[in-house]
Formats: sequence, C-alpha cells, structure tokens
Amino acid sequence: MEKLLGRKIPKDEEVSKAVEEVIRRHKKVVGLTKLCSLVKKELKKVDERYTISESRIKKLVIGFKSVEVKSLNKKGEEPQKCPICGSDLVEVYGRNLLG
Repeated sequence: MEKLLGRKIPKDEEVSKAVEEVIRRHKKVVGLTKLCSLVKKELKKVDERYTISESRIKKLVIGFKSVEVKSLNKKGEEPQKCPICGSDLVEVYGRNLLG
C-alpha cells in the first residue's frame, strides 16, 4: 500500500522522450501492451515512482508524426468507434474507373 501512495505521474515531455527512446531502440513495437511496458521501464530509469496508463501513452503516440499507428480488428463485428482515437466512424465509399 505504501508504494501505491508514492506514485508520480510523469509530464508529457518526459513520456514523449521515453517513447522516442523506445522507438529508437526497437524500431517496431507490436501491441499497445508491449509499448506500454517498454515505456514504463524507460520512465522507471528516470524516477522509480513514475507510472502511466496505456490510454495515456496511446493518446500521446497518436500525435507523433514519426510514428505510424495501425489497428487490426480481431472481432467479427465492425466497430462503431475508432479503436485508436475514439471518434465515430464514417462510411467511406470508393470509386473505381468503372464508376
């Protein structure tokens, strides 16, 4: 219980540096859980009490221009909201050369 009370929340700049360092080392990280654990390890090097949630890391990584985020839908039904940013999905109609 004492450890839980001693948690610290890192600033966005510190998290950004940690994410950049993880990506520099690993080039490609498959899965949000794996990325989160690597970023947490990097943050613990700065301060042992730092903690961060997966959703906060995801929100910060979306804003990086140097990072490509892909999402695969493993469930059978189509999602109503974007799994990355949470906004409503809009149907897109494509056209080919025939119309």
